[in-house]
Amino acid sequence: MIDFNGFTKVINNLGGIDVEAAKNLSDSCAKWINPSGWCSVGPGTVHMNGDLALWYARSRYSTNDIERARRSQEVVEAIYRRMMSFDIISYVPDLYKSYINHVDTDITLGEVLPLIPLASKIQENGAIRNYVVGFDHAYSWVTLQGAQVLVPDYEAIQDLMIEALELTY
Repeated sequence: MIDFNGFTKVINNLGGIDVEAAKNLSDSCAKWINPSGWCSVGPGTVHMNGDLALWYARSRYSTNDIERARRSQEVVEAIYRRMMSFDIISYVPDLYKSYINHVDTDITLGEVLPLIPLASKIQENGAIRNYVVGFDHAYSWVTLQGAQVLVPDYEAIQDLMIEALELTY
């Protein structure tokens, strides 16, 4: 887990990220960017600093949780691409030291370092795919207390997981 300050610090220390925004997002950004305003980004490649990326990933007033999950994946992938644009092996110890105060993890630096070649291989192969459990994988329900919730369709989710875990070469 990473706190909001750490999230924005990571992105700002990388010099920002280029997010491939699949859709336009227009929503209130008073909490993060413009105290009196409304922000709009995308679709397309959008260069974001930490505050804009946090707003983009967390925004919830004009969309829903499923769209928020999709946008969050876009941001995480942009962070990955930005980190891979550096000579990442030489940066990992400094990045780890810099961000450990903002990240709650039990993964040590010694466990991270052997994974770097795998990250490079994934980057070379372009083998990153994104999946979101969405409205096709659940149905709406209202609880006895009146809360509107989504109930998982386990068969549909299983099919999604099988697709996500298929290896492509």
